[in-house]
Amino acid sequence: MTRSLVEKYQMGMITDDHLVVESLHMIDPDNPGLVLSALPDKILPRVLRFVKDYLDGRMVTNFGVMPAQDQALAARAWVETALQHMASKPA
Repeated sequence: MTRSLVEKYQMGMITDDHLVVESLHMIDPDNPGLVLSALPDKILPRVLRFVKDYLDGRMVTNFGVMPAQDQALAARAWVETALQHMASKPA
């Protein structure tokens, strides 16, 4: 399912926001990497921004079903770790 969303995103059929919301809604809080690791690296900062705004109670979109709080928290932790790891890699 995530692969199909990523393919649609890469073909311009869905926006980055659409990809983020749909992906977050599929997350297993016990294993968020299953979904998030399939996303393009350039989308991960967008996921983090979306999740932070969402957890702060801001209206982030009127599209689709919003993730549950445990999904959002798991996504935030996973993406923060992934971005730190990417930043510490030598170029």
